[in-house]
Amino acid sequence: MVDDDLPDRECGKCGMTKWKFDGGAYEGRVRERSLGEVRYRCKNCENATFSAWIVWWREGSANFLKAGQYPKLEVTIPKEFAKALGAKRDLYVKGTTSRHAGYGIGALTYFRRVIEDTTDEMLDLLGEAMEATGADPTAREKLKKAKEGTRFEDKVKIAGEVMPVHLRPGGGNPFGDLYELLSAGLHNLTDEECCDIVDAMDRSLKFVCTQLKTHAEDAKAYEVAAKSVNATVAKIKARKSEK
Repeated sequence: MVDDDLPDRECGKCGMTKWKFDGGAYEGRVRERSLGEVRYRCKNCENATFSAWIVWWREGSANFLKAGQYPKLEVTIPKEFAKALGAKRDLYVKGTTSRHAGYGIGALTYFRRVIEDTTDEMLDLLGEAMEATGADPTAREKLKKAKEGTRFEDKVKIAGEVMPVHLRPGGGNPFGDLYELLSAGLHNLTDEECCDIVDAMDRSLKFVCTQLKTHAEDAKAYEVAAKSVNATVAKIKARKSEK
């Protein structure tokens, strides 16, 4: 089995990674109504494992039904994103759980709350990324004033307007997308339509909360490294001039 065919799952040590088959009761044949354990192991660290219990039976054709698993199935969040969510993690988990159950309207309510409670933090991330990359001072000032507003929809709209092109993945605009999704509201939408909106919100949130933060941190790290290199070069030049 090639790596692309292996299942994805969160590992407590490695984050989201691939898992490989690690044995179990299924031996390539189906007996009369039997319960078997199927084990998987993290392909990266090879320490973490999880097991699924499968009921196998034959009624003309082979059949199987998943009976349970350990550790239990739960919403997994990439470490960087979980860190960015902070105290809002529980709201995100509730929203994601509702979405997985097909309750799109309820999920959208939770996601709007997550966005509302994290808007100022997201604006800070965008501001840091813009400052680190030398973005237009006028745009940065407009973003600063946006944060002083009261309606989170307006704040997100302005963030979308001032977001520099070089911070837009593939030409997309995560803040602009969030504003459009927030504007859709809940009126006359089906659960299925709300699920689509929640999925799009999720993608935009993850970009804003992780990629922009990484972008800003990388820029700061480069600045520190560059200053260190410049200081070293200056010392070498000074020594040469003394000789």
